[in-house]
Amino acid sequence: MERHTRATVWALTASLLAGSAALGQNLDRPGWELLQRTVGTGAQGALVGRPSGAAAVTDDPSRAVPSGRVVGTGPDARFEPAPDAQHGDISVARMGNGWALAWTDGHAGAVYFGRVSATGAPVGVGLRLRAAVEDGEEAITGPSVIASADGGAVAWADPAGGRVWFRRVGADGAARGPAVLVHDGLESPRAVRLVWTGREYGLAVSLWQGVYFTRLGGDGQRLGDATMVAEGSTVRRIEAIHWDGRGYQLSWSEDQVGGSRILRQRVDAVGRRDGAAVLGLARPASQHWRGVL
Repeated sequence: MERHTRATVWALTASLLAGSAALGQNLDRPGWELLQRTVGTGAQGALVGRPSGAAAVTDDPSRAVPSGRVVGTGPDARFEPAPDAQHGDISVARMGNGWALAWTDGHAGAVYFGRVSATGAPVGVGLRLRAAVEDGEEAITGPSVIASADGGAVAWADPAGGRVWFRRVGADGAARGPAVLVHDGLESPRAVRLVWTGREYGLAVSLWQGVYFTRLGGDGQRLGDATMVAEGSTVRRIEAIHWDGRGYQLSWSEDQVGGSRILRQRVDAVGRRDGAAVLGLARPASQHWRGVL
């Protein structure tokens, strides 16, 4: 399939799913879990719907920061976006006293970064981190945002071009340098998860078959060799990525006859697989739930 055709398919898929959301349908389709939310510094994304109530931005409505509600208090507080038609693939992470968000325009055409306050109120408007190239060889899906020492970072997938991108952002909501191409030539990357260790980023990418993992420096450049996990398996989504001070723990779900299963794989501090994958549940450090575009 030509790249421009794949980009068109992804854009049409996003649009169709957006229409389904307007009808209140819940589409539970293995392998198409492109919505995510990140909860807490050092944690990773979880699936949500689109938020409603975002302030209008006339030149680009998707720049409006998604709104929603704050649930819980103190260290257990979390921000939950509410569904709306202008934003998709929402990822949320604690940043300072509020939350950082990353989202797409719902049509695989652009990715944004923005912030909400401790009360859940939008802080200004969103920053567009990247727009898909106009030649149709790019689609933008499944972003993940994470807070780090001096701000945060956003990564996202380009399933049409087989690429994964990364860009740093400041706590003030401004970009810190250009978007960095992490990897080119992956087979249908669909969604990413980020974790911050205090020194570097861990990046996991769900592929059509398998999970790609790599370590990134503060500038988004790869550190060492990347690692493939679950090669040949149909991956439904990445459930979690954690850093425990000595290494990384990846959790993902795979489709199988009669349902799905969750597996865990440990990766050491330099990015090498440590032992074999084992059956198990994702650690409950972050909450996951399904939503629709």
